[in-house]
Amino acid sequence: MDIPILDGRNFADADDADAQPVTIVNESFAHKYWPGENAVGKYISILRETPVPRRVVGVVGNVRATIEDEPPPAMYVCYKQMSFPSMQIVLLRRDASGSARAQIRQAVQSVDPEQPVDYATSMDEIVRSALDPWRFALSRLGGLASLAIVLTGVGLFAVVSYLIRERTKELGLRMAIGASRSNIMNLVLSQSLKLALLGTGIGMALTFAVGRLMTSMVYAIRPNDPLIFLMVAILVGAISILAAYIPARRAARIEPLVALREQ
Repeated sequence: MDIPILDGRNFADADDADAQPVTIVNESFAHKYWPGENAVGKYISILRETPVPRRVVGVVGNVRATIEDEPPPAMYVCYKQMSFPSMQIVLLRRDASGSARAQIRQAVQSVDPEQPVDYATSMDEIVRSALDPWRFALSRLGGLASLAIVLTGVGLFAVVSYLIRERTKELGLRMAIGASRSNIMNLVLSQSLKLALLGTGIGMALTFAVGRLMTSMVYAIRPNDPLIFLMVAILVGAISILAAYIPARRAARIEPLVALREQ
């Protein structure tokens, strides 16, 4: 399978044990050791082998080993020039079923019957295995977030209901001097939304303060991502309106004479 080369060339058939030792590095390697320079043509010495410098012939893109870590500097060598106790071969196939894996084992053993094949798996299974811990953690985090949303709505509903009970005489007086039911509903909803906006503003300020911590905990989320902040503000606003709607309707149904008689 060809490697997508960003600069230079790929390994060639001529890069065998008798040719000049060569290597290919990734972007992280090139940026770390030769910042602002062209890595192709540079030389690298590997400590595990004889001190013969390897010439960099190409630069490839970074490959992320784990989802939570940034791609480290990496280099690739041709298997014809350096032996390894084991190798991993990547095959591009449309069919990754069990029969395909059996065919791969048969193909390897047809070349060398004594060559062991430890395992054969699909890329989907590798990615799924790498993401399983994150799926577990995010499912629990999503459950806690859903619970927080429910508690937010219930808490706002209780606060608005309490404020309406405390202002029953005031609302009755407003209606007695000409305020319509729609005016009362708009008043309650606007005041509830102001409370929600105040709480959202305080929450946003705290989020800015702990933004660096969030960056280390959640992959691919910038500490002050404007899209995330906008979505949270819209969600909190929608929950606030829904939570305040029932108390607002109840307030609009207050009978002015009954409200003015209350102590």
